Amino acid sequence: MIINNLSTIMGKRRIKISTLHKLTGISRSTLTKIYYDKTKMIELNTIDKLCLALDVTPGELLEYERSGKAVNNDIFNGSKLFLNIPIQSSK
Repeated sequence: MIINNLSTIMGKRRIKISTLHKLTGISRSTLTKIYYDKTKMIELNTIDKLCLALDVTPGELLEYERSGKAVNNDIFNGSKLFLNIPIQSSK
């Protein structure tokens, strides 16, 4: 699971969305969606602007936390990636 720390960082520093908008040029609607963790995707350019304005690394802005349940088993073989995913029968 990816954890978005934007609201935590902004809260600790008491930075408003309008202030971050002025610093980055990122639209207020985009910042609001990111702040409330309502996005499915954040563009790399947006992450770059946020990191620059907040003086944080991408790893501080976004964290990776392993969930308890594995989705699939990845087997790396040379230059090819094979996914070992069980297929359920429709019968």
